[in-house]
Amino acid sequence: MFPDRPLHGQSCIVALALFFYIMHKRYLLMSSGQSDPRFSSMGKRLFDLITHGFIQKRQPRSLWSGILPPLRCIIISSYFCP
Repeated sequence: MFPDRPLHGQSCIVALALFFYIMHKRYLLMSSGQSDPRFSSMGKRLFDLITHGFIQKRQPRSLWSGILPPLRCIIISSYFCP
């Protein structure tokens, strides 16, 4: 393969074998669990997304903690894109 690097091919094979062994172990661990009932209560999940994700209800320290990051993105994007 590479005459000046005699262990290059073997080290690649060992690295790929180790990678696939680790991925196989992780796949077995993930597939052994139960499935998540994600679509069981869509209304509550949507309400939680709006209140905790967009309004950031869990940050009661300041009103600006929920408003400032999107406002900063709007200001920066309008500054660079006239």
